[in-house]
Amino acid sequence: MKCFHKLKVGILVVSILYLLPFAVFAGNTDSVVSQPITVFEEVWQLVYENFYDPTFNNLNWNEVKKKYTPLVKVAESIEGASVIINNMLAELSTSHTHFYTKSDPEYYQLLDIFKSGSLGEQIKVLFPDGKIAYPGIGIITTNIDGSIFIKGVLEGSPADKAGLKVGYRIISVNGEPYHPVKPFLNNVGKKISVKVQYASDPNSTKDIQVIPKNIIPNELFFGAMKQSMTIIERNNKTIGYVRVWSYAGEKYHKLLKSEIAFGKFKNADALILDLRGGWGGANPDYLNLFNKNVPIMTWVSRNGEQMPVDFQWRKPVAMLVNECTRSGKELLAYGFKKFKIGKVIGSKTAGAVSGGRFFLLQDGSALYLAVQGSRIDGEILEGKGVIPDIEVPFSLEYCDMNDPQLEKAIDLLSGAKQ
Repeated sequence: MKCFHKLKVGILVVSILYLLPFAVFAGNTDSVVSQPITVFEEVWQLVYENFYDPTFNNLNWNEVKKKYTPLVKVAESIEGASVIINNMLAELSTSHTHFYTKSDPEYYQLLDIFKSGSLGEQIKVLFPDGKIAYPGIGIITTNIDGSIFIKGVLEGSPADKAGLKVGYRIISVNGEPYHPVKPFLNNVGKKISVKVQYASDPNSTKDIQVIPKNIIPNELFFGAMKQSMTIIERNNKTIGYVRVWSYAGEKYHKLLKSEIAFGKFKNADALILDLRGGWGGANPDYLNLFNKNVPIMTWVSRNGEQMPVDFQWRKPVAMLVNECTRSGKELLAYGFKKFKIGKVIGSKTAGAVSGGRFFLLQDGSALYLAVQGSRIDGEILEGKGVIPDIEVPFSLEYCDMNDPQLEKAIDLLSGAKQ
Protein backbone atom coordinates (compact mmCIF):
# COMPACT_ATOMS: atom_id res chain seq x y z
CA MET A 1 0.00 0.00 0.00
CA LYS A 2 2.75 2.44 0.58
CA CYS A 3 6.50 3.07 0.43
CA PHE A 4 9.01 4.28 2.95
CA HIS A 5 12.03 3.43 0.90
CA LYS A 6 11.72 6.14 -1.77
CA LEU A 7 11.49 8.97 0.75
CA LYS A 8 14.43 10.50 2.58
CA VAL A 9 12.57 10.77 5.86
CA GLY A 10 10.91 7.39 5.51
CA ILE A 11 7.24 8.28 5.59
CA LEU A 12 4.19 6.70 4.01
CA VAL A 13 2.43 9.02 1.62
CA VAL A 14 -0.05 6.98 -0.40
CA SER A 15 -3.51 7.15 1.14
CA ILE A 16 -5.98 4.44 0.16
CA LEU A 17 -9.22 3.89 2.09
CA TYR A 18 -10.27 0.27 2.09
CA LEU A 19 -13.68 1.24 3.36
CA LEU A 20 -14.62 3.42 0.40
CA PRO A 21 -16.12 6.67 1.71
CA PHE A 22 -19.55 6.37 0.14
CA ALA A 23 -22.52 4.06 -0.07
CA VAL A 24 -25.18 3.44 -2.68
CA PHE A 25 -28.94 3.24 -2.21
CA ALA A 26 -30.48 0.75 -4.57
CA GLY A 27 -34.11 1.25 -3.78
CA ASN A 28 -36.80 2.73 -1.54
CA THR A 29 -36.80 1.31 1.98
CA ASP A 30 -40.41 2.28 2.65
CA SER A 31 -41.69 0.01 -0.14
CA VAL A 32 -43.50 -3.26 0.48
CA VAL A 33 -41.20 -5.89 1.98
CA SER A 34 -39.58 -7.80 -0.85
CA GLN A 35 -39.78 -11.53 -1.33
CA PRO A 36 -36.50 -13.44 -0.88
CA ILE A 37 -36.27 -14.16 -4.61
CA THR A 38 -36.55 -10.43 -5.37
CA VAL A 39 -33.74 -9.58 -2.97
CA PHE A 40 -31.65 -12.44 -4.35
CA GLU A 41 -32.02 -11.17 -7.90
CA GLU A 42 -31.22 -7.62 -6.80
CA VAL A 43 -28.00 -8.81 -5.12
CA TRP A 44 -27.04 -10.87 -8.16
CA GLN A 45 -27.56 -7.87 -10.46
CA LEU A 46 -25.53 -5.51 -8.26
CA VAL A 47 -22.65 -7.98 -8.31
CA TYR A 48 -23.00 -8.34 -12.09
CA GLU A 49 -22.76 -4.57 -12.57
CA ASN A 50 -20.28 -3.57 -9.87
CA PHE A 51 -17.94 -6.40 -8.81
CA TYR A 52 -14.36 -5.29 -9.36
CA ASP A 53 -13.31 -8.31 -11.45
CA PRO A 54 -15.19 -8.53 -14.79
CA THR A 55 -14.45 -12.28 -14.88
CA PHE A 56 -15.98 -12.71 -11.41
CA ASN A 57 -12.80 -14.51 -10.36
CA ASN A 58 -13.22 -16.90 -13.28
CA LEU A 59 -16.83 -17.74 -12.44
CA ASN A 60 -19.73 -17.95 -14.86
CA TRP A 61 -21.98 -15.59 -12.91
CA ASN A 62 -25.06 -16.57 -14.91
CA GLU A 63 -24.52 -20.23 -14.05
CA VAL A 64 -24.09 -19.30 -10.42
CA LYS A 65 -27.49 -17.64 -10.53
CA LYS A 66 -29.07 -20.78 -11.98
CA LYS A 67 -27.48 -22.85 -9.22
CA TYR A 68 -28.89 -20.82 -6.35
CA THR A 69 -32.26 -19.65 -7.71
CA PRO A 70 -34.13 -22.90 -6.89
CA LEU A 71 -32.75 -22.80 -3.34
CA VAL A 72 -33.78 -19.24 -2.61
CA LYS A 73 -37.27 -19.79 -4.06
CA VAL A 74 -38.12 -22.12 -1.20
CA ALA A 75 -36.71 -19.82 1.50
CA GLU A 76 -39.47 -18.77 3.89
CA SER A 77 -37.86 -15.57 5.14
CA ILE A 78 -35.16 -13.08 4.26
CA GLU A 79 -33.08 -14.43 7.13
CA GLY A 80 -33.28 -17.91 5.61
CA ALA A 81 -32.50 -16.54 2.18
CA SER A 82 -29.47 -14.68 3.55
CA VAL A 83 -27.65 -17.98 4.11
CA ILE A 84 -28.22 -18.91 0.47
CA ILE A 85 -27.27 -15.47 -0.81
CA ASN A 86 -24.06 -15.49 1.21
CA ASN A 87 -23.20 -18.97 -0.05
CA MET A 88 -23.54 -17.55 -3.55
CA LEU A 89 -21.35 -14.55 -2.71
CA ALA A 90 -18.76 -16.82 -1.11
CA GLU A 91 -18.12 -18.36 -4.52
CA LEU A 92 -16.47 -15.06 -5.49
CA SER A 93 -13.74 -15.81 -2.90
CA THR A 94 -13.34 -12.11 -2.13
CA SER A 95 -13.42 -10.05 1.04
CA HIS A 96 -15.70 -7.06 1.60
CA THR A 97 -18.48 -9.06 -0.04
CA HIS A 98 -21.42 -10.07 2.14
CA PHE A 99 -25.19 -9.74 2.40
CA TYR A 100 -26.64 -8.36 5.64
CA THR A 101 -30.14 -8.17 7.08
CA LYS A 102 -31.42 -6.06 9.94
CA SER A 103 -30.80 -9.07 12.20
CA ASP A 104 -27.03 -8.62 11.80
CA PRO A 105 -25.06 -6.19 14.02
CA GLU A 106 -22.70 -5.66 11.09
CA TYR A 107 -25.61 -4.17 9.14
CA TYR A 108 -25.84 -1.26 11.57
CA GLN A 109 -22.10 -0.98 12.08
CA LEU A 110 -21.40 -0.64 8.37
CA LEU A 111 -24.35 1.68 7.85
CA ASP A 112 -22.95 3.96 10.56
CA ILE A 113 -19.53 3.85 8.89
CA PHE A 114 -20.96 4.67 5.45
CA LYS A 115 -23.70 7.05 6.58
CA SER A 116 -22.20 10.16 4.97
CA GLY A 117 -22.83 10.91 1.32
CA SER A 118 -25.72 9.58 -0.73
CA LEU A 119 -27.48 7.67 2.05
CA GLY A 120 -28.76 10.64 4.04
CA GLU A 121 -32.40 10.56 2.98
CA GLN A 122 -32.65 6.77 3.08
CA ILE A 123 -31.22 6.68 6.59
CA LYS A 124 -33.98 9.06 7.67
CA VAL A 125 -36.50 6.47 6.49
CA LEU A 126 -34.79 3.63 8.34
CA PHE A 127 -33.94 5.70 11.42
CA PRO A 128 -36.31 8.70 11.74
CA ASP A 129 -34.40 10.14 14.70
CA GLY A 130 -31.20 10.13 12.65
CA LYS A 131 -29.38 7.75 14.99
CA ILE A 132 -28.24 4.44 13.58
CA ALA A 133 -28.61 2.03 16.47
CA TYR A 134 -29.42 -1.55 17.33
CA PRO A 135 -30.14 -3.36 20.61
CA GLY A 136 -27.15 -5.25 21.95
CA ILE A 137 -24.64 -5.78 24.73
CA GLY A 138 -21.32 -5.07 22.98
CA ILE A 139 -19.77 -8.45 22.26
CA ILE A 140 -18.32 -10.14 19.20
CA THR A 141 -18.95 -13.86 18.91
CA THR A 142 -17.82 -16.77 16.77
CA ASN A 143 -19.21 -20.22 16.08
CA ILE A 144 -16.78 -23.04 16.90
CA ASP A 145 -18.09 -26.52 16.11
CA GLY A 146 -21.66 -25.41 16.70
CA SER A 147 -20.96 -23.55 19.96
CA ILE A 148 -21.02 -19.77 20.37
CA PHE A 149 -17.92 -18.29 22.00
CA ILE A 150 -17.19 -14.69 22.91
CA LYS A 151 -14.14 -13.48 20.98
CA GLY A 152 -14.45 -9.79 21.81
CA VAL A 153 -15.89 -7.69 24.64
CA LEU A 154 -15.86 -3.97 23.92
CA GLU A 155 -14.63 -1.90 26.81
CA GLY A 156 -17.37 0.02 28.58
CA SER A 157 -20.17 -1.98 26.94
CA PRO A 158 -23.02 -3.60 28.92
CA ALA A 159 -21.26 -6.97 28.51
CA ASP A 160 -18.02 -5.55 29.90
CA LYS A 161 -19.77 -3.99 32.88
CA ALA A 162 -21.63 -7.23 33.59
CA GLY A 163 -18.47 -9.35 33.59
CA LEU A 164 -18.75 -11.32 30.37
CA LYS A 165 -15.28 -12.39 29.21
CA VAL A 166 -13.48 -13.47 26.06
CA GLY A 167 -13.49 -17.27 25.85
CA TYR A 168 -16.86 -17.79 27.54
CA ARG A 169 -19.28 -20.07 25.70
CA ILE A 170 -22.78 -18.63 25.51
CA ILE A 171 -25.34 -21.32 26.30
CA SER A 172 -28.50 -19.21 26.19
CA VAL A 173 -30.01 -15.75 26.60
CA ASN A 174 -33.11 -15.71 28.78
CA GLY A 175 -33.35 -19.44 28.19
CA GLU A 176 -33.32 -19.12 24.40
CA PRO A 177 -30.54 -19.84 21.87
CA TYR A 178 -28.16 -16.93 21.38
CA HIS A 179 -28.70 -14.46 18.55
CA PRO A 180 -26.70 -11.20 18.27
CA VAL A 181 -29.79 -8.94 18.01
CA LYS A 182 -33.15 -10.70 18.52
CA PRO A 183 -32.94 -11.49 22.27
CA PHE A 184 -32.31 -7.83 23.02
CA LEU A 185 -35.02 -6.26 20.85
CA ASN A 186 -37.64 -5.87 23.59
CA ASN A 187 -35.22 -5.85 26.51
CA VAL A 188 -33.35 -2.56 26.22
CA GLY A 189 -32.88 -1.23 29.73
CA LYS A 190 -34.04 -4.49 31.32
CA LYS A 191 -31.98 -7.16 33.03
CA ILE A 192 -31.60 -10.34 31.04
CA SER A 193 -29.85 -13.57 31.93
CA VAL A 194 -26.93 -14.78 29.83
CA LYS A 195 -25.97 -18.34 30.72
CA VAL A 196 -22.33 -19.11 30.01
CA GLN A 197 -19.81 -21.89 30.41
CA TYR A 198 -16.54 -20.34 31.54
CA ALA A 199 -14.21 -23.36 31.69
CA SER A 200 -13.77 -26.69 29.92
CA ASP A 201 -15.57 -28.48 32.78
CA PRO A 202 -19.19 -28.85 31.53
CA ASN A 203 -20.41 -27.99 35.05
CA SER A 204 -18.64 -24.62 35.06
CA THR A 205 -21.71 -22.60 34.17
CA LYS A 206 -23.18 -19.43 35.57
CA ASP A 207 -25.89 -16.91 34.82
CA ILE A 208 -24.75 -13.33 34.26
CA GLN A 209 -27.22 -10.47 34.40
CA VAL A 210 -26.78 -7.96 31.59
CA ILE A 211 -28.73 -4.82 30.69
CA PRO A 212 -28.85 -4.34 26.88
CA LYS A 213 -28.88 -0.87 25.40
CA ASN A 214 -29.38 0.73 22.01
CA ILE A 215 -25.89 0.70 20.57
CA ILE A 216 -24.70 3.48 18.26
CA PRO A 217 -21.79 1.72 16.53
CA ASN A 218 -19.27 4.51 16.09
CA GLU A 219 -19.88 5.72 19.63
CA LEU A 220 -19.36 2.17 20.90
CA PHE A 221 -16.08 1.70 19.01
CA PHE A 222 -14.73 5.12 19.95
CA GLY A 223 -15.69 4.75 23.59
CA ALA A 224 -14.19 1.26 23.76
CA MET A 225 -10.92 2.47 22.26
CA LYS A 226 -10.76 5.32 24.75
CA GLN A 227 -11.49 3.07 27.72
CA SER A 228 -8.98 0.47 26.56
CA MET A 229 -6.13 2.97 26.90
CA THR A 230 -4.15 1.95 29.93
CA ILE A 231 -0.65 1.73 31.37
CA ILE A 232 0.83 -1.70 32.09
CA GLU A 233 3.73 -1.80 34.54
CA ARG A 234 6.26 -4.59 34.14
CA ASN A 235 9.95 -4.86 35.08
CA ASN A 236 10.12 -1.17 36.01
CA LYS A 237 8.81 -0.24 32.56
CA THR A 238 5.55 1.54 31.79
CA ILE A 239 3.86 0.25 28.65
CA GLY A 240 0.93 2.02 27.04
CA TYR A 241 -1.79 -0.21 25.60
CA VAL A 242 -4.65 0.66 23.22
CA ARG A 243 -7.18 -1.55 21.43
CA VAL A 244 -8.37 -0.06 18.15
CA TRP A 245 -11.70 -1.74 17.38
CA SER A 246 -12.34 0.43 14.32
CA TYR A 247 -10.14 2.73 12.25
CA ALA A 248 -13.01 3.86 10.01
CA GLY A 249 -12.65 7.58 10.60
CA GLU A 250 -9.99 10.15 11.42
CA LYS A 251 -11.23 10.59 14.98
CA TYR A 252 -9.74 7.26 16.08
CA HIS A 253 -6.26 8.20 14.94
CA LYS A 254 -6.60 11.71 16.36
CA LEU A 255 -7.47 10.20 19.74
CA LEU A 256 -4.30 8.10 19.70
CA LYS A 257 -2.13 11.07 18.67
CA SER A 258 -3.64 13.21 21.41
CA GLU A 259 -2.98 10.56 24.03
CA ILE A 260 0.65 10.34 22.89
CA ALA A 261 1.18 14.10 22.91
CA PHE A 262 -0.80 15.11 25.99
CA GLY A 263 -2.32 12.07 27.69
CA LYS A 264 -1.38 8.94 29.60
CA PHE A 265 1.00 7.68 26.89
CA LYS A 266 3.11 10.86 26.94
CA ASN A 267 5.58 9.49 29.49
CA ALA A 268 5.25 5.77 28.78
CA ASP A 269 8.38 3.78 27.96
CA ALA A 270 6.75 1.68 25.22
CA LEU A 271 3.47 1.20 23.37
CA ILE A 272 1.30 -1.74 22.29
CA LEU A 273 -1.04 -1.05 19.36
CA ASP A 274 -3.69 -3.78 19.36
CA LEU A 275 -5.37 -4.11 15.95
CA ARG A 276 -7.05 -7.46 16.57
CA GLY A 277 -10.69 -7.74 15.52
CA GLY A 278 -13.24 -5.09 14.59
CA TRP A 279 -13.26 -3.03 11.39
CA GLY A 280 -10.45 -1.63 9.24
CA GLY A 281 -10.55 1.71 7.48
CA ALA A 282 -7.07 2.93 8.43
CA ASN A 283 -5.12 5.18 6.07
CA PRO A 284 -1.58 3.95 5.42
CA ASP A 285 -0.19 7.35 6.27
CA TYR A 286 -1.18 6.70 9.89
CA LEU A 287 2.23 5.01 10.11
CA ASN A 288 3.72 8.51 10.01
CA LEU A 289 2.96 8.46 13.72
CA PHE A 290 6.15 6.44 14.11
CA ASN A 291 8.35 8.61 11.88
CA LYS A 292 11.19 9.74 14.13
CA ASN A 293 12.44 12.27 11.59
CA VAL A 294 9.60 14.71 12.24
CA PRO A 295 11.04 17.61 14.32
CA ILE A 296 9.76 18.35 17.83
CA MET A 297 8.05 21.69 18.38
CA THR A 298 8.50 23.58 21.67
CA TRP A 299 6.22 26.40 22.77
CA VAL A 300 8.04 29.16 24.70
CA SER A 301 5.97 31.56 26.81
CA ARG A 302 6.80 35.16 27.70
CA ASN A 303 8.26 34.11 31.04
CA GLY A 304 10.52 31.60 29.35
CA GLU A 305 8.54 28.52 30.27
CA GLN A 306 8.99 25.82 27.63
CA MET A 307 6.44 23.21 26.61
CA PRO A 308 7.50 20.55 24.06
CA VAL A 309 4.67 19.23 21.90
CA ASP A 310 5.41 15.92 20.19
CA PHE A 311 2.75 13.99 18.32
CA GLN A 312 5.25 11.32 17.21
CA TRP A 313 5.88 8.02 18.95
CA ARG A 314 9.68 7.66 19.08
CA LYS A 315 10.02 4.85 21.64
CA PRO A 316 9.68 1.05 21.38
CA VAL A 317 6.37 -0.20 19.99
CA ALA A 318 4.72 -3.52 19.11
CA MET A 319 1.61 -4.31 17.09
CA LEU A 320 -0.87 -7.11 17.82
CA VAL A 321 -2.75 -8.74 14.92
CA ASN A 322 -4.80 -11.87 14.33
CA GLU A 323 -7.03 -13.57 11.78
CA CYS A 324 -9.66 -10.88 12.39
CA THR A 325 -7.31 -7.99 11.57
CA ARG A 326 -8.53 -6.84 8.18
CA SER A 327 -8.74 -4.15 5.55
CA GLY A 328 -6.85 -0.92 6.29
CA LYS A 329 -5.45 -2.40 9.51
CA GLU A 330 -3.63 -4.99 7.40
CA LEU A 331 -1.97 -2.22 5.44
CA LEU A 332 -0.64 -0.81 8.69
CA ALA A 333 0.62 -4.26 9.68
CA TYR A 334 2.30 -4.64 6.28
CA GLY A 335 4.16 -1.33 6.55
CA PHE A 336 4.91 -1.80 10.24
CA LYS A 337 6.64 -5.09 9.48
CA LYS A 338 8.30 -4.13 6.18
CA PHE A 339 9.92 -1.00 7.53
CA LYS A 340 10.79 -2.54 10.91
CA ILE A 341 8.91 0.02 12.98
CA GLY A 342 8.41 -2.60 15.66
CA LYS A 343 7.52 -6.27 16.02
CA VAL A 344 4.20 -7.54 14.66
CA ILE A 345 2.95 -10.20 17.07
CA GLY A 346 0.04 -12.66 16.89
CA SER A 347 -1.38 -14.68 14.02
CA LYS A 348 -1.70 -14.08 10.27
CA THR A 349 -4.12 -11.35 9.29
CA ALA A 350 -7.33 -11.92 7.35
CA GLY A 351 -6.10 -11.14 3.83
CA ALA A 352 -9.16 -8.94 3.31
CA VAL A 353 -8.04 -5.78 1.52
CA SER A 354 -10.43 -5.25 -1.38
CA GLY A 355 -12.24 -1.91 -1.60
CA GLY A 356 -15.85 -2.28 -0.46
CA ARG A 357 -19.01 -0.29 -1.21
CA PHE A 358 -22.27 -0.43 0.74
CA PHE A 359 -25.55 -0.86 -1.15
CA LEU A 360 -28.97 -0.53 0.50
CA LEU A 361 -31.55 -2.74 -1.18
CA GLN A 362 -35.27 -2.37 -1.84
CA ASP A 363 -36.33 -3.94 1.46
CA GLY A 364 -33.73 -2.14 3.54
CA SER A 365 -31.29 -5.07 3.68
CA ALA A 366 -27.76 -4.43 2.43
CA LEU A 367 -24.97 -5.70 0.22
CA TYR A 368 -21.35 -5.00 1.03
CA LEU A 369 -19.48 -5.54 -2.23
CA ALA A 370 -15.86 -5.46 -3.34
CA VAL A 371 -15.77 -2.86 -6.12
CA GLN A 372 -11.99 -2.36 -6.25
CA GLY A 373 -9.01 -4.68 -6.09
CA SER A 374 -5.78 -3.55 -4.48
CA ARG A 375 -2.01 -3.90 -4.45
CA ILE A 376 0.45 -2.72 -1.83
CA ASP A 377 3.90 -1.91 -3.17
CA GLY A 378 2.83 -4.03 -6.12
CA GLU A 379 2.01 -7.00 -3.88
CA ILE A 380 -1.44 -8.59 -3.59
CA LEU A 381 -2.47 -9.13 0.03
CA GLU A 382 -6.04 -10.20 -0.73
CA GLY A 383 -6.35 -13.82 0.30
CA LYS A 384 -2.82 -13.85 1.71
CA GLY A 385 -2.63 -11.54 4.70
CA VAL A 386 0.39 -10.45 6.74
CA ILE A 387 2.44 -13.02 8.65
CA PRO A 388 3.62 -11.62 12.01
CA ASP A 389 7.29 -11.29 12.93
CA ILE A 390 6.48 -13.36 16.01
CA GLU A 391 3.67 -15.89 15.63
CA VAL A 392 1.82 -16.69 18.85
CA PRO A 393 -1.20 -19.03 18.75
CA PHE A 394 -4.30 -18.15 20.74
CA SER A 395 -6.82 -20.81 21.76
CA LEU A 396 -10.08 -18.94 22.34
CA GLU A 397 -12.21 -21.58 24.07
CA TYR A 398 -12.28 -21.07 27.84
CA CYS A 399 -9.08 -19.03 27.69
CA ASP A 400 -9.76 -17.74 31.24
CA MET A 401 -8.54 -14.25 30.37
CA ASN A 402 -5.16 -15.60 29.27
CA ASP A 403 -3.91 -13.63 26.26
CA PRO A 404 -0.56 -15.10 25.15
CA GLN A 405 -0.27 -12.63 22.27
CA LEU A 406 -0.56 -9.64 24.56
CA GLU A 407 1.75 -11.26 27.12
CA LYS A 408 4.38 -11.79 24.43
CA ALA A 409 4.25 -8.10 23.52
CA ILE A 410 4.53 -7.07 27.17
CA ASP A 411 7.50 -9.40 27.73
CA LEU A 412 9.23 -8.10 24.62
CA LEU A 413 8.81 -4.42 25.48
CA SER A 414 9.58 -4.83 29.17
CA GLY A 415 12.79 -6.73 28.52
CA ALA A 416 11.60 -9.85 30.29
CA LYS A 417 13.78 -12.92 29.90
CA GLN A 418 12.42 -15.17 27.14
